[in-house]
Amino acid sequence: MKKLFGIIALLSIVLSLTYTGCRKGEEDPFLSLRSRDKRIIGTWTLKSSSEVITTNTTETDYNNKNSEKTTEAESKSESMTFDGTVFTNDETKTITTTTLTTEPSLNAQTGKYSYNTTTAVVVVSTNIINKKTYSVELEISEDHTYKATIAETITSFHYSGKQNVGGIDYPYTTIDTTYSPADVRTWIDEGDWYWEDAKDKKIMIVAGNVMNGKLKRLSNKEVILEDITEESDDKTENFTVGGIFTYNNPTNQDSITTGVKTNHVVKSISRNYTATWEAKK
Repeated sequence: MKKLFGIIALLSIVLSLTYTGCRKGEEDPFLSLRSRDKRIIGTWTLKSSSEVITTNTTETDYNNKNSEKTTEAESKSESMTFDGTVFTNDETKTITTTTLTTEPSLNAQTGKYSYNTTTAVVVVSTNIINKKTYSVELEISEDHTYKATIAETITSFHYSGKQNVGGIDYPYTTIDTTYSPADVRTWIDEGDWYWEDAKDKKIMIVAGNVMNGKLKRLSNKEVILEDITEESDDKTENFTVGGIFTYNNPTNQDSITTGVKTNHVVKSISRNYTATWEAKK
């Protein structure tokens, strides 16, 4: 009986020790004898990372007195990847501008004006790629301070693009630059770190912009961050103004009136980020 009580007491001690260290992140160890604070404290090296930010914006300007309208649609994708040695920033952007314009036409026989609306589409596409060697070492201390040592060496730059007007491509001059000697930079980023959800699960860490996001995995040897966000905005503004051409007067091409101009902007942003850190050996 005494042996049974001893086993029960031992199990109670183990359970009390492991309770605060049980799995909270999606890929956390099932049980840990160390608290989340104890596991995060130490020196970490960035092993790999991937971040993709996609932004889509459509802005339309029009009025309620004629058919003139301008729509600018911008699609931008920025991919930032780090493979443990090389950091690559690859940005692709496309801007499509559609313009509806009204022009007067005078009939010489009747002396009257008619009005024709035409549509023009201009598409501008660009691609920028920057590459550099990169390293980050992050010290997270028990006193809730952090110190990150960051080193980068810019190695290459690429730019290409084109403008399409009326279905005809006009390529831009392509630029490919390799930096030699390379531009080497080293700097320190330090401050305070904290759990954004300290009263809850302690899976949202903020150590400046160096380690910032949701901890998918926190073990003694590895930290995996994951941050997936989406946001959108739809905004309309109306302005009452004078001097708007009517484009409907057969005897006066400069006929103007007061009306409402509208600016409509729709924007969406999505971000998918993951980073893996390993404990310094």
